[in-house]
Amino acid sequence: MKLAPLLLSLLIAVPIFSSYPFMEAKEKVSCVLVYYNQEPIPPEILRTHDWIIVDPDNPYVKPGSGKAKLIAYISVGEIEEYRSYFDEIKKYAIGYNPVWGSYVADVRNPEYRNFLIERVAKSIVERGFDGFFLDTLDSYKLVADGNEKSFVDALADFVIKLKQKYPDKLIVINRGFEIFDSVKDYIDGFLFEDLFWGLDENLNYVPVSDEERAYYLEKLKHISEKVPVIVVDYVDPKDVEKRIKVMKAIIELGFVPYIADKELSEIGVNPCTAGISRGPEVIIYFDPRYGSNWIRNPEEYKEYLSSVFDKYNVNYRIVDADSLANILSAGERAILVPTSDVLPDKVWDGTESSLIVRWLRGGGTIVWTGDWEFYYIGHEGWIEHRDGIEEVPFGRKVTSDKAVQVRVTEIGRKYIPSLKEFESMRPFIAREILLEAYASSDGAFDPAAMKVGEGTFIKVASSTDSLGFLYAAELILNKFYGLGVKLSSEPRVSFCGIVYILPSKASSPKWQREYGDRIYFYVEESLSKYKGLIDEDLKVISSAGYNFIILVIPLDDEPTFLRNLELMDELARERGLGILYAIFPKEKYGREWDYLSKGSSVNSALLKLMNFLSNLKSTQGIAVWYGWEGRKFDPSEIREFYLSLPERMRGIYWVWLDEAYVVEAVKAGLPEDTPVVTELYDPLELALYSGAFKRQIVVTGVWNADSSASWLGRMREKLGLGASGRIVGVWIFDDTNDGFGEKYRAYINGELSSPITIERIGDALAIPSFSVGSDVDLKIVRKHFPDALISNGGVIVVGGPLSNRYSSIKWVKFTRDSMIVNGTEYKSSWGKVDYCLVKLSDKRVYVMGTHRFGTEACLMILPEVKQLNYAIAQWMDRNGNGIVDRDEIKVLRGG
Repeated sequence: MKLAPLLLSLLIAVPIFSSYPFMEAKEKVSCVLVYYNQEPIPPEILRTHDWIIVDPDNPYVKPGSGKAKLIAYISVGEIEEYRSYFDEIKKYAIGYNPVWGSYVADVRNPEYRNFLIERVAKSIVERGFDGFFLDTLDSYKLVADGNEKSFVDALADFVIKLKQKYPDKLIVINRGFEIFDSVKDYIDGFLFEDLFWGLDENLNYVPVSDEERAYYLEKLKHISEKVPVIVVDYVDPKDVEKRIKVMKAIIELGFVPYIADKELSEIGVNPCTAGISRGPEVIIYFDPRYGSNWIRNPEEYKEYLSSVFDKYNVNYRIVDADSLANILSAGERAILVPTSDVLPDKVWDGTESSLIVRWLRGGGTIVWTGDWEFYYIGHEGWIEHRDGIEEVPFGRKVTSDKAVQVRVTEIGRKYIPSLKEFESMRPFIAREILLEAYASSDGAFDPAAMKVGEGTFIKVASSTDSLGFLYAAELILNKFYGLGVKLSSEPRVSFCGIVYILPSKASSPKWQREYGDRIYFYVEESLSKYKGLIDEDLKVISSAGYNFIILVIPLDDEPTFLRNLELMDELARERGLGILYAIFPKEKYGREWDYLSKGSSVNSALLKLMNFLSNLKSTQGIAVWYGWEGRKFDPSEIREFYLSLPERMRGIYWVWLDEAYVVEAVKAGLPEDTPVVTELYDPLELALYSGAFKRQIVVTGVWNADSSASWLGRMREKLGLGASGRIVGVWIFDDTNDGFGEKYRAYINGELSSPITIERIGDALAIPSFSVGSDVDLKIVRKHFPDALISNGGVIVVGGPLSNRYSSIKWVKFTRDSMIVNGTEYKSSWGKVDYCLVKLSDKRVYVMGTHRFGTEACLMILPEVKQLNYAIAQWMDRNGNGIVDRDEIKVLRGG
């Protein structure tokens, strides 16, 4: 499929489970589109589609501007005159294609293949695209004369090296039948044109013969066993009925369809643009007039379902109580998902003749989460329970109030892959009408489906701390839509801090009695007498792998307070920890929110304290509380305060939002680039708002865990709802004798776990954060990672001897001009030859160069060795310019 200025050919791709060894499973994709026009991409396409194939030179294309992943075109087998880099590669031309007016490239030349990887593909990656579409893979046939194998081998080598260079990027190839068996483990999709309809030499729409289709079907079925096959057919846009028919035929064969016009000048037909539902209609009931019980946030539940269903093209609508009554009265078959656990009196009055009971028994389906089903009747402004009404729809008692620990069944793992063992407080006990149990325990079932007349009632995770919203969504997507989706993930956390207030062994009820809020510990006491106890705690925190501590402090300027903060800075620095200060202004200088008013006494005091903290060496950031009950949330005043700060303070300022105010911030339209600390404890709000802002620290905790291991399991489950790749803050190190009844402590029975997962060098690059040994090291880091975090506690520790000193790697030593690794000496010559080691150890990556040249060399190769946990490299100044160039670096060993 050749891209040309006048006639652009179609590209489509879909990710599924890649077999490339370093790739994680991809979500299923159904709506794909090509957009080669030099025009902006319509917002509705970005919102509804999964993948869009684009010309990377389109100036209006902005990767990351919507849900859709953007895949960039690369012509591999031909050289296009209109590309900006044509003059640099025209020397590799060995033939001419008059049809497209382009030159056939000698793909056998390693210099040409390297140019595509290091220049073309690198530019695409740097601009944020999600993958590559490789075209013109068979153009060599125009010039090959009996030596096809050399071209095929070169093309396979190119695809494999491209994937190794950019393992996180998708690769889709156009045709490429000859290389498929060699590259099947390195690609994510295979595109094929003209299965039912195509174009003749004069670009007329013509049918494909049965013989030709049969020939290619055999090949495509073989390929589809390994990677998804994307079929592109060309049908006259005027024949809408035929376009739909062809699309359905492609779907029935198990391929991904796209139906295009011959010039690709219009948006074509796929399951999204055709408006075809791939499953039953889902009715989301939401009406805040009628109340809720265990489901605390019906509106957030509704928003969560909407966002998930939009993403996966589910046929759904949101209705209130009146609309719900109309739907049930009409007897429409659908899946009903109430977003509260109280049904409105318009459909449920506690009797068998209730509208919802008749609808359910007549063949409807209900997916229920929250408290006891049918237990309440919702009236406008209040809810009612009558004895025994919960049994009416079923004709008997089907639910127990005895809590049980349920285990996931085989079918539960299939339909609800995020489901784990949990305590159900309202399990089913009616085995005789049980259809399916997704989790069970000795005759108790939850989640589970029951037969009710001709209908189905599904209970999903009845628990006060429930992930029912997540399980309900997965069940609908997987059982009724057949998508095979998992909505949670194994969290990848590389940078994590923990809230630290009192020394754990100094914590006592006296602080609550005498001073109220424990944050005044830093004002009222001299920390010097607690120095040993604090250091014990910080040693535990650092040893567990945490990168920083969060100190919650009031706004104050007492000399003792400032000396205490200097001492905390010293102690943290000695343990390799950064500090994020969370300032709660309180009332000493006036109303808390007056800190937002320039020139006020509170504002002046706050700026003075922030300036003091910014000069401490361990300071990683300064967060200031925002949000007061009864006071309107105003994004503009946050923005104005931010802009009023001295420039050096803006880089370390964060606004701290409690959970309730995170929701307000999103509703009020706080700009996405505002640096925000978000307290999020409710699982539903974690799922909704963990990605609300570009610069975001997600603070969360686990209530009343009985062991460090239990805490860690529940913490990672929470973070898997959407906080992967975020800076994480843990609430709280210790809250013994808190006085406020909080039970969020993470330090349990003398043990502390951390949710940090760093299994390879690449994990540390998720949120690049550096500790540096000298100003020279800092300059090198800034050169290659200009946006990285620099502070104590950085995940990547840079600088030869200093890095080695902070690590526990005993088999590495440095002398003035050599690095000794496991007894092997690598001898350097200043400015000519240098050596370095990158090593993952104790949840940190250590970058050790004998001299600064080696340090820079290992920093430069970090993205390339990210799948490893160590690498030894050599730099040799071949061109004599005294500068570390990438082509002068050689990885000697790695593993």
